Amino acid sequence: MRELFAHYMSNEQLLPEDARARARSEGLLRAVADHIAGMTDRYAYDEHRRWFGEANPS
Repeated sequence: MRELFAHYMSNEQLLPEDARARARSEGLLRAVADHIAGMTDRYAYDEHRRWFGEANPS
């Protein structure tokens, strides 16, 4: 989750349009936090794998 958060904070353009609109009105931190909070476990895992490859279970 931390990696996804940092990734979206550094790459706002990768957020969906609704989250980018929220970032403009409520701030990027709130928009990224809400976007991640709304993810299902499967979606979060898939997004992490998409950006960082397979998770390293440690």
